[in-house]
Amino acid sequence: MKKILAYFVQSICLGILAVTYLSNIKVLAQTINVDHTSITETPKSTSNRLQKLLIDQNKPEAALEISERSRNRSLLDMLGERSFTSAATPLSTEQIKQVAKQQNATLVQYSIINEEFIIAGKKQTKESQLYIWVIQPTGDIAFRSVDLKPLWQKENTSLTDLITRTRRTMGVSSSYLKGIFIDKQPNQKTNANQQLQKLHQILIAPILDVLPTQANAHIIFTPQGELFSVPFAALKDTSNLAPDKKRQY
Repeated sequence: MKKILAYFVQSICLGILAVTYLSNIKVLAQTINVDHTSITETPKSTSNRLQKLLIDQNKPEAALEISERSRNRSLLDMLGERSFTSAATPLSTEQIKQVAKQQNATLVQYSIINEEFIIAGKKQTKESQLYIWVIQPTGDIAFRSVDLKPLWQKENTSLTDLITRTRRTMGVSSSYLKGIFIDKQPNQKTNANQQLQKLHQILIAPILDVLPTQANAHIIFTPQGELFSVPFAALKDTSNLAPDKKRQY
């Protein structure tokens, strides 16, 4: 169990997890230069196909394990640290459940699925789905899939582009995310709010029904790729809930 927890601590450091509390929200660490070209992962077509195949077969837990392996490998490649390779063995689904139980935390893991599409007679790789797993301390796992195709089919954008634009509009430092810095000009502030609402709609709204409602609940977000640079603490909840009932991240 100690080895599993040691991996998870290392994974937090490598993956720059946003560790949040529902009442007193703090993003504890996001320290990689997220605008550096290395943050953009080369599409893992084999992993994507395996995850999609398993989801199509209604095997979300098996797909979670494939996602964990891919995320682990991508982090090591991104950091270029071979010394981590032997220690950072990907967790199995059962081990991930053990971590959630041991830490008494709800784990939220994301995976962006890219697929090839024929657009204007040319083959292009585009974002297709966002897979989200919510692992409860009880060991229960909920799975959600978000269709990302309308972003580029109808809005001429993508999740990656939306994240990049949001950061630029907010004026967030590209080298070290110590906090959230928003330009005071009204137009930029309005745009930032709209973009943060859109990110909340994509990343959080689909799983609201399976997130804990306790004020002191412990949630750990495990991003992938460009999601590392999402300012979770600033995401906007546009639901009709009273202000004191709305969640922040």
